[in-house]
Amino acid sequence: YNSVITENRSKKNIIVISHERSGTHFLINSLAQNFPYYSSEEISLLGTPSELKEIFDKLNSVEERQIIKSHHQYDFFRGILDNILKHFHVFYIVRDGRDVITSFYHYSNGAPEDEFPHTKNITELLNINPTEFDYDKAYSLNKSQNIVERWVKHVEGWLDVSDRINVVKYEDLMNNFDDEIKRISKVLNEPLPSQIIKPDLKDRSISP
Repeated sequence: YNSVITENRSKKNIIVISHERSGTHFLINSLAQNFPYYSSEEISLLGTPSELKEIFDKLNSVEERQIIKSHHQYDFFRGILDNILKHFHVFYIVRDGRDVITSFYHYSNGAPEDEFPHTKNITELLNINPTEFDYDKAYSLNKSQNIVERWVKHVEGWLDVSDRINVVKYEDLMNNFDDEIKRISKVLNEPLPSQIIKPDLKDRSISP
């Protein structure tokens, strides 16, 4: 995976992008707790491609010390990524698809039925058409027939531009935390904290 270290003439805000249940808040909290310039009170990003463009046109000129959270496919950012990169550090966190789907199964069964599928087991979940649910309508342009295909499209879309963004593997963040924080500090052009803090995984664990 790749790191893109950009010139930091002024402090950039951060966008953390992921497929749902990929360690989104683990990365957000890791950033906020080790680089306190950034607040963990992230802004969740919603909207169509044209609406996202308007949102970023406003955010690009404002230094809010915020972390923006997004679950959108890359297709939403096509055509605007270059401009976003001038003002934001873009991180994409990717996790083993088997663990993503297992976590998604447990999360979705506790969520509202119109937003996420409720199934008796993971096998049943694998056969669900995600386009019938609100979470897919919000974050997918390139539609899929099942959740495995949806995960593949999401990951492949963002990894296709991995030379332009900062990709974090969930497993590396989990198992080699200090090394990953050191790598991220170079991306952010921020000094390492005197003591590196690994967040409690239970913090915001119920959020996608």
